[in-house]
Amino acid sequence: MKRTKSILFRLLCCAAMVSAGELLYAAEESQVTVEEFVKARMERDRSKQRPVRENFGPLLSADPNRAFEALVKYKGDPSDEIRSEMLRCMMRVKARHTTPGLDQRLVRTLLELYVERYDERGKLMRSEALRYLPRFRKEYFNANAKALIRRAFREKRLSRDTLKLYSIANMKEDLPELKKVFEAKEWPPDDPEDELWPRSLKWKFRRVMAQFGDEESIAYCISRVENEKRPAVRVSAIADLTQIHHHDVVNLLADQLASEEMIKGLHDSYPVSGHAVHALTQLLGDFPVTTKRGPIWYSKTDIAQCRKWMLEQTEWKFKEF
Repeated sequence: MKRTKSILFRLLCCAAMVSAGELLYAAEESQVTVEEFVKARMERDRSKQRPVRENFGPLLSADPNRAFEALVKYKGDPSDEIRSEMLRCMMRVKARHTTPGLDQRLVRTLLELYVERYDERGKLMRSEALRYLPRFRKEYFNANAKALIRRAFREKRLSRDTLKLYSIANMKEDLPELKKVFEAKEWPPDDPEDELWPRSLKWKFRRVMAQFGDEESIAYCISRVENEKRPAVRVSAIADLTQIHHHDVVNLLADQLASEEMIKGLHDSYPVSGHAVHALTQLLGDFPVTTKRGPIWYSKTDIAQCRKWMLEQTEWKFKEF
């Protein structure tokens, strides 16, 4: 009897230290259904509680489609935090149980959140969608997903974000419509003094059309980069060339790889060649160096190895989208 009272006292002490939601996290996985887990987690976030430790066990051990159904119920929640947490949990499920059917459902959910309006909060959902969608293979953007992208484009036609969706889904079939919209707009002439042109809508539009094989846009992108004399501005544009499968783009990057120019940073200077290596790792297959965290992470040895390899090649093998 004394032993029972002692155990009960310790349990009551634990209960006083953590919330009901966190007790759920401490429970054995077999005692918690995925629906109970999702509900408790969302309520925890709604009340601004923080867990003693993260435990996704009940979510990741459940059938992935059942987990998705438990989560997707919160897609229309008015809270930014709840919808963001829903997406974070969905991506956890994807990382553990990626399947074509599940990935297609996740792509559609992300695009629906992108297209739908939650007043000013829609900006967060668009940001979240653009953060997660590049993690999905192009074949998971089915006809319904592409229809949502077209809807977003037509409702807010000239949007850098929506153009990025066209690029992510590799919607080459829409090139004629994109060209029609581009040509119907009166674009200002290129300003050689503009340091922000790699962020401009005109550049992003041209870049996507170049990805889809538009020769005029390919020539424009290459010319704009080649004529840019400021290294820091030029490398901003170079980062956008990794989806354009064209030998002239490779030649341009090879020239930048051979460059000895340096970019002055806050605390140090970085070589233009590192940016070229970073772009080429994403563009070419069989490249001798793997993609690292960013352009500054490539060593002098990496750069020298890549220069040698590029000189030895007679043809280029592009990575698949």
